[in-house]
Amino acid sequence: MSRFAGQVALVTGGARGIGESVSRLLAAEGAQVVVADVLDDDGRALAEEIGAEFVHLDVGDPASWAAAVEGRAFTIAVLNAGIGARYDDLTLVDDGVFEQVIAVNATGVYLGTRELLRCMRGRGGAISVTASIAGLVAHAQSPIYAASKWAAIGWVRSIAPSLLTEGIRINAVC
Repeated sequence: MSRFAGQVALVTGGARGIGESVSRLLAAEGAQVVVADVLDDDGRALAEEIGAEFVHLDVGDPASWAAAVEGRAFTIAVLNAGIGARYDDLTLVDDGVFEQVIAVNATGVYLGTRELLRCMRGRGGAISVTASIAGLVAHAQSPIYAASKWAAIGWVRSIAPSLLTEGIRINAVC
């Protein structure tokens, strides 16, 4: 029997990179996978290839999260969507860059946790957040990215005890 048979799994940032690999693995292990991404063409192609479903999801948008979770019985979620930002001179960084990195890497984890709690409440589940070593130590090459990952790790550490009372495990993977 497949390890994840009977499980319904959401993978954000699921169209490429780590998310693509996770989507493929979960599908191969029997999970019913929902590939979620803003990269519609890549996400649809992957979903078709692995026998999954695709949903457009902007992780920084509450309405997008509500639509992605509505009517689905997720038991597994991998909050993997993430972006970085490197620069040589902080004074030249547009505020929009900071806001976008925080929206995807930190706000997206908060919004996802909230919507998944609504979805998993009463049935339990597991949430895995793709974090980074940059969220544990100083990362001079990309402080905005590091700040967003520190926020994600802090959120996971802080929310884990209350989610556990709901039968939901949450972990951050660096």
